[in-house]
Amino acid sequence: MKTIHLFFTMVLLGITTIQLQAQTNDWVGEWNTRFTHTDALWKLDITKNSYGEYIGTFPDGKLVGKITNGELTGTYTRTPNSFDRTGMGKMGEFRFVPAANNKNKFTGYYKVEGKDIWQADTWNGEKKLPPSLVEQIEKRETEKKLGTINKDFLPDTHNIWTGTWQTDAVGKLKIVASDRLHINGKANKPIAGSTRSTLFDLEGAITGGSNPNSSVKYYQGTIKTKDGKQGTYSVYMTDEGKFSGHITWSNPGHRGLAATTQEDFSGTKTSSSTPSLVTYY
Repeated sequence: MKTIHLFFTMVLLGITTIQLQAQTNDWVGEWNTRFTHTDALWKLDITKNSYGEYIGTFPDGKLVGKITNGELTGTYTRTPNSFDRTGMGKMGEFRFVPAANNKNKFTGYYKVEGKDIWQADTWNGEKKLPPSLVEQIEKRETEKKLGTINKDFLPDTHNIWTGTWQTDAVGKLKIVASDRLHINGKANKPIAGSTRSTLFDLEGAITGGSNPNSSVKYYQGTIKTKDGKQGTYSVYMTDEGKFSGHITWSNPGHRGLAATTQEDFSGTKTSSSTPSLVTYY
């Protein structure tokens, strides 16, 4: 009887060990993460070191954590750039809670150093999984039919933004991405009931990180009109040749308005040719 009891005890211990190993390995990998109030998209790469710590790297930042009751908790440090709108500061605590029925998704929370409460804004993530066999076959068949790959939309080039776009917020928009840190644009929005139009200048940069293979589908910058109105914009390419985001306009002097106003901003690419920024047409 003792032998049988010992055998079943060892089996249970083995099953428990396998389950724990699977649970700990669930966090290792590449995650696409978003913040609920900015819609900023960050790639988060998580590895596990020889000390059992989980090390995560994301644009301009790093986190170190451990697993507690299935949750990944720890601290983060950052070197935020001038375009940062997350409110995370330079350091703080984080807590990633896995979804109840999906180990490849989590709801994340963060607490900025010096504050006693977790922020209402959440830092959520979804694991980037390798393509299935069916997806690989479909991709191969599509490439065969096209005969080539449109290199403008490969994930390792900033040129996905270069071209002419039709937008709902600033009319016709021309963008030239010289490199990841220098994306310039000019827009021309007709004024309703008039032959005149409002001209805009945009300056921005890719904020997906310094790694050339990281996401380049998210970029942000500053926008201003010829008559002095200024603001900031953040856009994300939701699909091939389409983006959405928002513009936050500043209201100097307020004049009965809020200090800032936000306007939804979306666009569709009408041409991938490099446009001239000297003229609008």
